[in-house]
This record gives sequence, C-alpha cells and structure tokens, in this order.
Amino acid sequence: MIKISKYIICFVLSCLWLNCFAGNIKTQAGAAQIQVDTEKFRQDFNRIERQKLALSIKHFQKLVEWALGLRKRTISFAEILQVKHKNSIPISGKDVDILQQGIQEHLLLREEILKVIYAFQLYNIKYDFADKELRLTSEMLSLAGALVLYDNFAISIMTFQNDAKLRRLVNRGDRGFDLNADKLEEVLNNYHSSSNRKKIIKILQQIKANRTWIDQAKVKNKDMAYLDELITQSPSVQSIQGNNTIKNYSIYWGLFKAHSKDNISKFKESAFNEVSKMFGNSVGLVQSRRGYLYKNKTVAEELKTILKPLDILLDQTPFRLTAKFIPGHFGHVAIWTGSPDELKKLGLWEHPKIKPYQADIIAGKRIIEALRDGVQLNTIEHFMDVDDIVVLRLVQAINRKKQLDTTIRAFRQLDKEYDFNFDVETSDKIVCSELAYMVFTNIKWPTENTLGRNTISPDNVAYLATAKTHPFKLIKFYYKGRDMKEEALKTYKKVLKSHK
Repeated sequence: MIKISKYIICFVLSCLWLNCFAGNIKTQAGAAQIQVDTEKFRQDFNRIERQKLALSIKHFQKLVEWALGLRKRTISFAEILQVKHKNSIPISGKDVDILQQGIQEHLLLREEILKVIYAFQLYNIKYDFADKELRLTSEMLSLAGALVLYDNFAISIMTFQNDAKLRRLVNRGDRGFDLNADKLEEVLNNYHSSSNRKKIIKILQQIKANRTWIDQAKVKNKDMAYLDELITQSPSVQSIQGNNTIKNYSIYWGLFKAHSKDNISKFKESAFNEVSKMFGNSVGLVQSRRGYLYKNKTVAEELKTILKPLDILLDQTPFRLTAKFIPGHFGHVAIWTGSPDELKKLGLWEHPKIKPYQADIIAGKRIIEALRDGVQLNTIEHFMDVDDIVVLRLVQAINRKKQLDTTIRAFRQLDKEYDFNFDVETSDKIVCSELAYMVFTNIKWPTENTLGRNTISPDNVAYLATAKTHPFKLIKFYYKGRDMKEEALKTYKKVLKSHK
C-alpha cells in the first residue's frame, strides 16, 4: 500500500512537472509570437506612415510653389507702391483691392501650411514605432513649413515699411475680405513667439546631430533631400543659426500692431540693410548657383537665329529646389512666339490677342512661359539661367489656318494664373507643361494620374520627339552648357531613358 502511494505521488509530481514544463514552453512561444506580431506591426506602421508622409510632402511642395509665386507678386506690388510714394501719388482703389486680396491670400496660405506643421511637429514624441528616417523626415517637414511662414512674413512686411497709409489700411482690416487687425496681430505674435523659435532651434540641433546620417539617407530619399535644401536655404534659418538677428526685428514688425506709434523714422540703417540683404532677393530663393548658360550671349544670339514660331523650349535647372521634385530630367516648358516680322507675315500683328503685347515683342520678349507669378512673355536672355536647353519643332508643317489658330491659342494663355494643382483638365490656370498641352490641341499628349488629377510633366512633352510616330523633332540640344551638335539626339534619348 505504501509502495502504491509512492508510485501515485511520483506520478502526480511527474504530471505536475510536465504540465509546468509545457506551460513554460507555451509562455515562451506566446512571448515570441507577441514579439513577432509587434515587429510586423512596426513594419506595417512605418510603411503606411511613409506613404502618408510622401503624399503630405507632395501637397507641401505645391504650397511652397504658391508661396514663392506670392512672394514675387508681393515684391512687384511693393515696387509699384514705392514709386507712387516717392512721387506723392495717392493710393488708388485698385491698389487697396490688390493689397487686401494679397493679405487674404497670405493668410489662406498660412492656414494651409499650419495644418502641415501641426500634423508633423511632434512626430517623434507621439509615435514610438516610427523609425529614424520617418521621424527625421517628418520633423524636417514641420520645420520647413515653419520657415516658409517666417520667410513669407518677413518678405511681405517690406511692402508696408515705407507707407503709413498702407500700414493703417492693414491694421484696420476689411470686412469685405473678412480681414481684421486681430488676425494680423496673431500672425505677429506667432512670428515673435520665443517658444516657436525654441522649437525651430531644437529641430535644427537634431538635424545637425544627425547630419552625416541625413546626408547618406537623402541620396535615396528625394523627399528628405527636398526638405533639407529648403531648410538650409531659408533666409530665416540662416539668421537663426547665425547671430539670432531675427530676434531684433521687433521694431520693424511693431508697425503691424493696431495701436502702435509710427516708429519708421527711428529705424536704424544697419537693421534695414540686414532685412534687405536677407529678403530682398527672395525671388531667387532656393537656388544654389547660376545656370551654365546664364548670360551666354553667343548661345542667346544663336538661338534667336534658329528659333521659329511655335517652337517648344525645354530646360533643366538642377540647382533650383523645385526642380528636385519634378519627375524626370527636364523641369520647364515654353513656347517661342516669333518676331514682329514673322507675326506680321502671318497677318496676326494687329490681332486683339497680340496687339497689347506689341511693345514687349519688339523689345525682345518672345517666349511665352508659365512661371509662379503667372503666364508671361520673356526674353531669351531671361530664360537662359539654365544648364540645358532643348528646341523642339513640329515634324510636319501645319497649314496656315492651323498655324494662325495655334499661335492665337498660345497668346490666349498670357496673364493666366499659375496652376498649383498641375491639373491639365482646367484652363483658367496653367502650369508650364500644360502650356504645350493647351496650345497644340491636335496632338495626343501623354499624361499621368497623380493624386486624382491628370498631369503632364516636361518629360512627357520631351518624349514626343523620340516616339515612333513623333510629332516633334529635336532641333537643338545644349546639355550641361555644351552644344551637343551631332551627338544631340543620342544624348537626348540617353538622358530621357535614364529618368524612366
């Protein structure tokens, strides 16, 4: 009986041990499964968040394009007002209207950029699952947005710094445009906020600490490369990183406050020069150098002898920030109008769509192009701050009626606004590559669907000179500043192929 009890006890203990052993194995397996599931979740999370971030940066790039165009228009308007101020010419109703529309547009753009900033400014704190590249790129997006707003504000203030009447108009607001002084003071307070500057400095320090890693990552990450260049070339960040001069501009921005005294006369000349130095050349912002063909008179004169009406020009400017975000090799499309004699020969010189531009054409402005501040006529010299230039021409000569209609369609695009949505299915606004799309309507143009919009890139235009049934032929190709001559077509095809 005792022996049986021992056996029973041993059996029970064995069962308990086996049960514990099995339980331990099960627990370890469960822990391993949790670890696997966690890693899978991390991978899925980063993949999805990267896709969201990429879409956000695409949207942000359009906002930057909008900002650059708005800055240029603001500076042009400021120059007009300064001339009136010097000649004691009163501000007209049209001036007031342009001013209020401009303020409204600046505030609208600000709201859109703030949405981007708020969505990504605390990314590395909110999400422990985010990897290093995702965290840094997200914070760089937030920082880039903040710097665009800083630069916009500083550039826009130049419009009002010499005119007390304009300052009073801005401070009073305008109910018709839903503008009030409080809104502008909110902008002013945000600009001077020490906490905002601390956030900027903190992210700048993170970027500096990870500089080697970022430089390596951005070779493959175009989004990070775009944001990094936007940040490093911002006038505001240069000031913040340098001597913190931006903190000393409060005497300037004080003129925005609704009840401030007019302290313009007290401004120090050195401070004003500093502001001018930082922001006066904002139209050329985010351009690391000049193009290889810049001010090349020999090439300019040669092009004038080669170009014929309705020739298409393509260019490449890799030294400009926005070029880094345009798919493909080429970044811009324009159309040559022809000389006064050529337009007279066509019988179009007195046409209502051409007559208003006669003086410009005579002065040498014969390139129609869509820039950030709208579709305009420019000279070949203005166009040539580039590395590459391509001239394309229709393979088959079109009959006189089609030539007349096509030329008029080109002139109809002048003075339209820039299309920051890059949508070929709209005609009220236009982007550079849409110019060819809208003018040469008999050609079946290749388009791409991006974010629900049908778009056309400069490379889409360029490919039509290499297709089997190509409607255009290559006439001239300057590549990296050199005339490719007999190697032109071969080099042209190679360049396009490398970006497919």
